[in-house]
Amino acid sequence: MAAERSALVLGAGVIGLSCAYFLRRAGWKVTVVDQGEPGHGCSRGTAGLLCPAHSQPLPGPGVLARALRWMLREDSPFHIRFRLDPALPGWLLGFARACTLARSRAGFEAICALATLSLRLFEEVLESGDADFYFERRGGYWAFVTEGGVAHARKEADELRRNGFPVEFLAGDAAREREPALSEAVRAAVLLPGDAHGSSLGFAESLAASLKRQGVRLETGVRALSLLREGGRVRGAEILTGAGTREERTADETVVALGAFTPLLTRTAGVRLPIQPAKGYSATVRTFEGVPTIPVTVAERKVIITPLQDQVRFAGTLELAGYDASLNERRYRAVIAGGQEGLATEIPLDGEVAWSGFRPLTPTSLPFVGRPRGREGLLVAAGHGMLGFTLSLGTGRLVQQLLDREPPTVNPAPFAP
Repeated sequence: MAAERSALVLGAGVIGLSCAYFLRRAGWKVTVVDQGEPGHGCSRGTAGLLCPAHSQPLPGPGVLARALRWMLREDSPFHIRFRLDPALPGWLLGFARACTLARSRAGFEAICALATLSLRLFEEVLESGDADFYFERRGGYWAFVTEGGVAHARKEADELRRNGFPVEFLAGDAAREREPALSEAVRAAVLLPGDAHGSSLGFAESLAASLKRQGVRLETGVRALSLLREGGRVRGAEILTGAGTREERTADETVVALGAFTPLLTRTAGVRLPIQPAKGYSATVRTFEGVPTIPVTVAERKVIITPLQDQVRFAGTLELAGYDASLNERRYRAVIAGGQEGLATEIPLDGEVAWSGFRPLTPTSLPFVGRPRGREGLLVAAGHGMLGFTLSLGTGRLVQQLLDREPPTVNPAPFAP
């Protein structure tokens, strides 16, 4: 009888837990290691969208010019704080090279395929009872608040229809009649009835509990210090325990799913990944009268408003500022202001919960899912940007298929590190 294969998953966010879930289901002996509690990193403050239509990569035609304008404003949706970072120039060059129509379309197709798989898997996991968390599939709106945005909305709706998405374009009054929570500033809206949303933290916590019941070893309060190598093969990681001792965790395969911190660890095995920590912000308030019934993305402000049972979350903005974890008050308030522009009712900010965290961003917006060249025993699952929750289960399934050498459900080539 063949020995049970072992996997060490570094990271207990939605990506790492999804990898552990599918590996355990396929018969692997799995250990998950994280410095924090499951889902309490970047997974904690996400917008909570599960929307394949949101698969457009950040780089694209015209984005460079817009990004240069935004960089002059500290409260803009995308801001780069230039600093002494030897990895930043190469990342920016890769971003610039990805700003073509052909690469944008190819990126959309790849991300959309993974997101579509992931959404289907979310429904399967919920139906199986392996996770129990807040989840709704009732659609979502993109709201446009400028004249230029209306023209873009029509174009965007046509493009999504060509990609097979059911779409409904609504002029301002028609949009408010359908969704009374929208403000008078909304000039048009695009309804995507196939969209879903849910609690990313609830998903992580529920899946972690389910994994423990299935025999997965979950170690928290543990930090991965370096990858262990024997020649060109990775055989696990050296960790620092909560007691302050250095120990080794070995496995047949090591999956690094540490989000924005992934490149800091993989470089200990000679693997350099162009992932930048892109700081995002969210504000969570108690639900109030005038909340939209389904999520609303205020398109020009890059702010997402998500109803989450008894809470409402406003999420948005990207700031390339290195590993500076401080909350920039001006950028945080810009997220709330962007959400307010799309809503008719004033947002009650008493008791708001502010959050900021690092989203792992690649130059192309495509995550890295696969084995780095020449590194047996190592697989990377990181760089999901703003779509970690959306792509989580699809990523976990793809990781398991790659390690088991099964025919992959989606083409893995665009995600090769």
